[in-house]
Amino acid sequence: MYILEQHFAARNLSPQEVTGMKHTIIATCLLTTMLVMNSASLGVSRSLAQIITPPVTSIESLSPGETKTASIPAAPLSGGCIVGETQFAIQYPGDGSKLVIDFHPSIPMRFAIRQNLPVAVQGNHIIADIPPDSFTPRVSLPEVPPFDAATYFIAVLNCFSQEVSFTLTATLVPPPTEDTIDIGFPSESPAPRTRLEVGSIPAQFSYPCLLANTQYTISINDSPYCGAVNGWAVYFGQDRNLTFYVRLGQRVTVENGQVMADSAFRSPNHNLLFSVFSSNTTSPRIRKYYIAVESCVPDAATYSLLFSPIVGDVPPPGIIQVFLERNKLHVIGYNFGPVAKVLLDGEEVKTKSGGLTPQGQEILIVKNAKSKIAEGRIVIINVKTSSGCLTPPFAFARGLPS
Repeated sequence: MYILEQHFAARNLSPQEVTGMKHTIIATCLLTTMLVMNSASLGVSRSLAQIITPPVTSIESLSPGETKTASIPAAPLSGGCIVGETQFAIQYPGDGSKLVIDFHPSIPMRFAIRQNLPVAVQGNHIIADIPPDSFTPRVSLPEVPPFDAATYFIAVLNCFSQEVSFTLTATLVPPPTEDTIDIGFPSESPAPRTRLEVGSIPAQFSYPCLLANTQYTISINDSPYCGAVNGWAVYFGQDRNLTFYVRLGQRVTVENGQVMADSAFRSPNHNLLFSVFSSNTTSPRIRKYYIAVESCVPDAATYSLLFSPIVGDVPPPGIIQVFLERNKLHVIGYNFGPVAKVLLDGEEVKTKSGGLTPQGQEILIVKNAKSKIAEGRIVIINVKTSSGCLTPPFAFARGLPS
């Protein structure tokens, strides 16, 4: 992000242009990532260093509401992974419900899921719709169309040199009936996770189009101060040619035959993406977006909404230390940028760069600071970064002479 700040500053872009370019870059990266993630639905294969595959000796049925307890032998000491001899089959009814699979092993290990066929191994490649790329304690299905009735097969892998026990639980969540489902803010938990919602719109014959009863809300917090970029990406899936509406601040409604919304998303390709990001503003506020789904086909329709939080992993610009050295005020912090300015009680003062500390923190220097800060006075210090945002306030008190 710091390299981007230098690039933007060199181009003399306005803060609004910088923000727009950042959001474009993030949304492009996110879309690429989500397309790669959803390629799992095409039956991709994943290669592990070495896979030992005992023949599948049994397939056990796992019914919704049931918990299975089982174990898998140790992997060989020579390395590699072993695939369990037993696979578990779960019937999905395809009625707009959501299938949730909870996996609790005694040691974090992985599992693979394949639709309508047992998980297979070819050489060192696992053939599955959801490959065993990492430990995942919970999976919700189906993320992408088709939403037809299906059988999901689960195979468990053990890459540890000891026997591992585990439990598998399947839960079938019926289509929602609530007026509103609040997804919340993208950073409400220490480790934000994607959330899948699946719903349905019943067959209808009297009116040409019908809004689903349930609407979904996501929220974004705009702040006057610099902050890590965060936001939501919402991936729309559909098994019919549906329309997804987004409206800021209030529910999507129908008035005089017209849908009242700010944006509409429709595509015959079944896959759509909507994203929204936080911003810096002089008027802090919380933005709440309502998402509604509309069907204009006579048949019953199923849809999915995959909510993916976007939380910046780079610390936001901020001041961590301020001190006076002779007549110079030193302001130390992170991610200020090459043309940042110091503000004393809201007033911008002449600032120069002091380079970096041995720990890589940026130093800004204000000359003749003692003439600006009287003895015993407390001032509020901010830094206006190269991108135009303000760091959170830092209170500094100049001491009295001893």
